[in-house]
Amino acid sequence: MNNGMKVMISYKEREGYWKIGILNNVTEIHYNYTSVLSGLQIAFESDIHETGCTKNVADIDNFEAIIQNEKADEF
Repeated sequence: MNNGMKVMISYKEREGYWKIGILNNVTEIHYNYTSVLSGLQIAFESDIHETGCTKNVADIDNFEAIIQNEKADEF
């Protein structure tokens, strides 16, 4: 069974700290998704959890996607 990817996002340093976010069971990543209001974004989608989100490229330092072996309780 395909459980998608676990995506770990490192956000750029703001106010002296780093923020790391984790998205579970991501099945699609769309880089350079453009929003008229927000500018350049990355869209992360999960067919498994039937949800998704977008993140502003300017806020992200880097992200890493690895194979996820189990279905997480939440996106």
